[in-house]
Order: sequence, then C-alpha cells, then structure tokens
Amino acid sequence: MVALISGLEGIKFPVIQMKRGRNMEGHEKDDLKEVKKDQKTVQVLEKSQIWPYSDFINKEDILLSALDNERSIPCLVDGLTHEPSKTIFSCIIRNVPNDLNVSQLAGVVGEISPYHHGKASIVDTIINLAQDYTGSNNINLLLPQGQFGTRLEGGKDAASPHVISTNMSPLTRLIFNPNDEHTLNYFRSDNVSIGPKWYVPIIPLVLVNGADGVGANCSTQIPNFNPREIVENIKQLLNGSSRNDLKPMHPWYNHFKGKIEQTQDQMYVMKGNVAKLNNYSVEITELPAETWTSNYKQMLWEMTNDGTIVTGKDKYITEQAKLKANRILGYKDYSTDTTVRFVVDMTEDQVRKANEMGIHKYFDLQTIISTSSMYLLDKNGCLKKYEDVRDILYEFYKVRLEYYGRRKIYLEGMVEAEALTFHNQAMFLQGLSDKNIIIENKRQIILELKRQQYDPDPIIMWQKAVGGTYHEIKRDEQESTESDYNYIMDMKLGETKDKLLENKDKKYQELNILRATCKENMWMDDLRTFSGKLNEMEQNTS
Repeated sequence: MVALISGLEGIKFPVIQMKRGRNMEGHEKDDLKEVKKDQKTVQVLEKSQIWPYSDFINKEDILLSALDNERSIPCLVDGLTHEPSKTIFSCIIRNVPNDLNVSQLAGVVGEISPYHHGKASIVDTIINLAQDYTGSNNINLLLPQGQFGTRLEGGKDAASPHVISTNMSPLTRLIFNPNDEHTLNYFRSDNVSIGPKWYVPIIPLVLVNGADGVGANCSTQIPNFNPREIVENIKQLLNGSSRNDLKPMHPWYNHFKGKIEQTQDQMYVMKGNVAKLNNYSVEITELPAETWTSNYKQMLWEMTNDGTIVTGKDKYITEQAKLKANRILGYKDYSTDTTVRFVVDMTEDQVRKANEMGIHKYFDLQTIISTSSMYLLDKNGCLKKYEDVRDILYEFYKVRLEYYGRRKIYLEGMVEAEALTFHNQAMFLQGLSDKNIIIENKRQIILELKRQQYDPDPIIMWQKAVGGTYHEIKRDEQESTESDYNYIMDMKLGETKDKLLENKDKKYQELNILRATCKENMWMDDLRTFSGKLNEMEQNTS
C-alpha cells in the first residue's frame, strides 16, 4: 500500500530546496553525518501508513542518501564498498579453489551473501579485484588467471567471465587474518551470517588501492599509495609515535615509471616519460596512470591531421580537436599490453611549439591528482571528509589496534579451551582404564560424562561465548541434534593419555607466550609476514 504524506500546509519550499537544491549540498552532507541517530525513528515511520511531509524529507530522504553512499563510498576501516566486501566474504567462506571461473564465483557470491543489484555488477567487481595492470590495484586481492584487462583499454578489454578464472591471492589471507573473523560484527539473514559490517585488514586498503565513487551529493577521490610507506608509518605508531610524527605520503602506482610531484597542498602532477631521439623525433615510454594506451594512440592520430574526427561514416571537427590539430607529423606504435612506446616524428616548427609550450603539456603527458575530496564512511557508518591521508591512517590505526586487543582475548580463550579439551579427553581414557566409565552405549556414556561433570565441548562453548562466525553457525546448524560431548566420543583410535597430556602442556606453554605478547607486537609480526610475502611475490613476477 502506498503511504500517504500529510502536513503539506505546514511545510515551506525551503525545506525541499535544502534537500534537492544543488546550492545546498553542504546541508545534506551535515545531515548524513547524523543519519545513524535517526534510523530508529525512520524505521518506526516505515510501519505507519501516514507520514508527515517534513518527516519524509528530513528523515526518509536522508536515509536513502545514506544507503546510496554505502554502495558508492568505501568504509575507512576495510576500504571496501558492498560488492567487494561480499565478494571477499564469499571467497573466504567457500575457500575458493584454483580455476573457479568468474561467472561461477558470481553465483557463489549471490548464494552465500545475498546481493540484489544484478549478477553483472558482481562480475565487474570480481574482475576489478583481480586487475593488476598499471593504474589499477597496487595489491590485487584476487589472482587473474586469463585476460582480466590491460592498460591498453583500462580493463575494458577483459575477456568473458565464462572463460577467465580466479582465486584468492596469497596476500589476501595475510591482510584479512583468519584470527580476526571471530571478533567482527556480522550481518545476519535467517540466522545465517551474510557478511561482516566491515573487515579489519592489517593495512588500510583504501590508501593502498585508492577509491573513486560518487554518492549522494558528494564524491570521493583517493589516489593509490605505496603499501611499504604505509607499513612504515604504522610501525612508527606502534613504536609510540604520534600522528604529527608520521612521514608524509605521496601518491604511488605500482609499475608506474613516470614522476609524481607535489605542486601545492592537496595537489600533485603526474607526468609520463618522453625523451628526444634526434632533432625531429621523440620517444614516449610512459603515460600517466589511468591514461590508457588505446585512447592515447587515438589522440596521437588526431594530432596528425587538421582536427577531423572520424566515427564510422561520420566526420566532424570539434574545438578541442582543433587545438591539437597538426601537432605532429606522424607516429609509430610499439606498445604492448604492459609497456608503452610511441616514436613521434615532428617538423621543425612543431618542435619549436612543443618547446615553447613544454613537451609534457604539448603531448598531454601530465594529469592532476587532487586529495581535496577524500570522503569516507567512518567506523560508525557516518560520512566524513579527510584533509590529509595521515588522518585516514591514524583513524584506521586506532580502530585496528582495538581489534588486535579483541583478537588477543579470543586467542587466549581458544588456546585455553583447546588445553581443556585435551585434559578432558585424557581424563576420559583414565576413567575407562580405572573402569569408572563403563562403555555400553553412546547415550549411557554421555549421561555418565554429565554426571561426572565433564565440560561440554570447550571450543564450541568459547566460540558461542564470543559470538561465533559463519563457519561456527553453519556447523551448529548441522550438529544441532548431536551431543556437546562429541569431542570425547569422536576421539581417534590410538590416542593415549600421555600423548593427550603432552598436548595439553604444549597448549599451556602457547597460552603463556600469548599472554606475554602485547597487541602491538602481534601487529608487528603480521606486518613483517605481509612485507616478506609481498617482496617474494614481486621478485617472482619481475
């Protein structure tokens, strides 16, 4: 039933202008920061058939804008929007094997983590997560097996999803540590986890791979940064440095061979590489990141004629084309899908004009990178603007360090539960040896274990105590009719009391080491492992 809107007589037009007028965008951004506080009120309104007009504009409309931002603007904590987050969750849960084609993986995502915006959107997301050419990801979370796109066309040349395959990169499970899964807050549907609110990677992925999205009356543009510089700054913070002690970080793109120079605050210029071959020829060996080779080749062709653009059978001249007309005599293209090389021939007059204008500007080999529009959703899901990438890093650091504390608590409880498991199993074998427990049937044994106050499965009990994850929830559903004492009943043949007690002692030794390890050192260990693997993978591909 369509809801009725009441209270029109009491509403003035400025209310509508506040929400819809382009000159009032700042007001809406302020409202979005408070949207979470009003969600409970909005949900109550949804149950009513009559909405006051002012409530619809001031609350429901803001909620729609917030939902739009959640799909378009990444979260500061994990650097992911809905589609990538659901994809990574599905890959982790299903433990994606090698050679699972992209179309099948898209079906897995739809099955495990319900997505209602079409399979094509998930396919594009999977392809984007696996791309590793210059100008795409600094760290691709999925491995490309097949044609996932190149810098020739900026990924548009990716093959059909039915013939390309992918699986998780070895770095992915180092960035999203399995031990953190039990500390996350999960969305649930029909009592099954369908994905976390956000992950807690060991480095801020939103800085590693950047972000580019358009939400409700705001857009975000965050360039890529060097993961090694990020790691070094995190180590500084772990060693006791403050936010103001962090080293400045500048945009960085993997495999990019040109230069990135800061021209002013929040502004950089990215330049490709061009060099003289002789008095009338130049060689272009690098383009600015996100300037694709095919587009640049088309631009060079336009520079050889009078500005005429040919599209099919149509020919036309634009003002922009006129500005670039007759700039070069000709060119030869030696580029590949990974490298750039154009040799350009020029007349004496064209060489003079290039020198006067500046050769990078003459050949469109420089682009502007701005960090003045860095909007992200913070840990509470509220829209926030950041003026400096170090502010993003520091806010991430505070959240991530808190979750290392949670991980430490979880692991201590888990190791203690495992030690108790070995202890109870050893005591059970001792009871059989002393004939304190008589084996007749499974039901009687379980009753006897309860009478002698054996603990229910300590591991399952601890996981339930901390909330569990998708893995544990699925297992509980499968074993809901089975006993909490299966950890004793299902012991392997050949287990001995001495071996079990030895395992218990090892667990307590592990527990003592864990208790003596602070959360800062846990993070340091993860960063060392990640950096070592990153270096290894780069050496193997070089």
